[in-house]
Amino acid sequence: CTKCSGAYGPPPDQSRQGGGGGMDVANNLFVGGLPLDITEELLYSVFGQYGIVKQLKVLPDNGKGDRAALVRMADPSVAQWLVSNMNGMI
Repeated sequence: CTKCSGAYGPPPDQSRQGGGGGMDVANNLFVGGLPLDITEELLYSVFGQYGIVKQLKVLPDNGKGDRAALVRMADPSVAQWLVSNMNGMI
């Protein structure tokens, strides 16, 4: 994982988060191309800089030399901001 940098502007304001228990696909991120030794703790640390991480799962080794993870953010606007501003940087 490389350090996140180069984004334009801060992530959206977190103060209005509702939290809600429902599953909202707008909150879900697929993160691919991760190193084989990636840990959930490291990803929580990286994504936690931008907002509340509701759920995170590193997927099993796919045999292709990299890993992937599923990340669910609490706020869909933060998830969209991450896609728009951090795609290819994390």
